[in-house]
Amino acid sequence: MKIYLATENDAELLAQLNDPVQKLHAQAHPHLFKYPVDLQAVTAFFRERLEGDQNSIFIAEIDGTPAGYVLCIMQQRPEGMFHHAHKRMTIDQISVNPECQGKGVGERLMLAAEDLAREQGVINLELSTWGFNSQAHRFFERMGYAKYKQNMWKTLEV
Repeated sequence: MKIYLATENDAELLAQLNDPVQKLHAQAHPHLFKYPVDLQAVTAFFRERLEGDQNSIFIAEIDGTPAGYVLCIMQQRPEGMFHHAHKRMTIDQISVNPECQGKGVGERLMLAAEDLAREQGVINLELSTWGFNSQAHRFFERMGYAKYKQNMWKTLEV
């Protein structure tokens, strides 16, 4: 397995790798997530992310075939009235092709993100997952992630 840092030339590939996770979210919450999505628009989204110096995207390949990616966002928070200045990294997106799941792809992508965080002097990585995605919850817990806050919502009848 090969893990490498994406470049702008990988934007279309990233858009394609995003498809399984986008479909999963749209199936669970069709009122929020679109599917299918405009491949050109998603490609432009990834191209913009790759232009910024606070974003890093790692791609995984198995035997030369793209298997997944992780999008990391570095954030610097200045000192405020209620908190100390700190750096943190957010795992904004991770997607592993369904046929590649269970082969260590997600683990290797997350470890690449952790290595990057350490290099940048970050001690907290954060991510969020949707409540329906128990498979992702179990994966992240195996990777050592723990809940530190919880979002809640209520769907209103209209």
